[in-house]
Amino acid sequence: MPHCNDSVCLADFVAVRAAESRETEDAVWNFAVQTMLSPQLREVLDCWPDAAGEVQVTAVAPGFSGAGVVRITSANGVWCLRRWPSGPSRLPEDRIRELHRWLAFLKVAGVSTVAVPSISHSGSTLVSAHGSHWQLEPWLPGVADFQQRPTDVRLSNAAAELAKLHLASERYSPKDDGAAWFSSGAGVSPAVIERRVKLRQWAASDRLGASAMANASQRELAGELQKVLSTLVPRIATELEQFADIQVRLQPCLRDVWHDHILFTGNEVTGIVDLSAARTESVAADLSRLLGSLVGDAGDRWDTALDAYSAVRPLSSDERRLIPVLDRSGVVLSSAYWFERMSEAALEEREWQRVQSFAQRVFAMHSDRDSTHRGDQSVTRRSNLE
Repeated sequence: MPHCNDSVCLADFVAVRAAESRETEDAVWNFAVQTMLSPQLREVLDCWPDAAGEVQVTAVAPGFSGAGVVRITSANGVWCLRRWPSGPSRLPEDRIRELHRWLAFLKVAGVSTVAVPSISHSGSTLVSAHGSHWQLEPWLPGVADFQQRPTDVRLSNAAAELAKLHLASERYSPKDDGAAWFSSGAGVSPAVIERRVKLRQWAASDRLGASAMANASQRELAGELQKVLSTLVPRIATELEQFADIQVRLQPCLRDVWHDHILFTGNEVTGIVDLSAARTESVAADLSRLLGSLVGDAGDRWDTALDAYSAVRPLSSDERRLIPVLDRSGVVLSSAYWFERMSEAALEEREWQRVQSFAQRVFAMHSDRDSTHRGDQSVTRRSNLE
């Protein structure tokens, strides 16, 4: 059995994608899994008793977080082997370990939709091997198929499950070495602080013109995005400015909870996955991210979701007012990010789909300047009643 606490310092499993070839991330990760099967992958799996013996291995297309995921079927069940990103995007080890402690706390508190990393032979939930950090966790049931059946029942269940998670997180106390990422208290939303900076940077940057893009479809969309963003960025910056000094409750939150991370079995939420972005934030950030990805600009459906959420965890008036502002700023900054990506190279199909979804909302936001927002009027009305 390998010594699982020490880095073996072999070359990274995932080959660097050459810019000129533009191999898909799916192909790169599948190639990586094939190269790991013997003996490297077996060496990593041997770090956990849950992955002992004969296993079936299936590579999973990597998400936008950059993590590598392998589905492992063993005599002890079905597992997810996660390889954390390395390089500049690598998270501090203390942060990952605190994330694991938080997940264990949530499970004990009754949140059954999160996966708690398995304990290795060394007694740790995080293994360092072959130059990367690894974790093994139960494979959660369900499919991220809300768009295929976007019913109010499923929407309400997703919002209520998020509220349940948030309610449990209020009671979490991190260790000293994890407090920087998973503490609770009152303060300005970190998303507000960070997005104000990013909007200023984007407005001041010397952006590559859309005409320099090789792909005709992307060039056309980028040209429209560039015009609209030039108008929207100052407007969204002003909205965020209104919350620059407003303190809300801060606690451990998911921060990247969206359509593809919510697994359904029938109408029930049976999994919330890819929690690598979790850290201290306002619950308003999670709600804006989730509802924006599930229902877009459908105002009545925001009301449905917020009603279901508030039945479990009531929202303060400031939290309610912050939700649509974070939604708008998130859409604008995501569109700006993808604009930059299009400036660098042609996008893959799944990336192109993401760009189009954000662009659709940006264009709707720009054409509806005098309107508040899909949920703004109801949010304001309800806040005034509290």
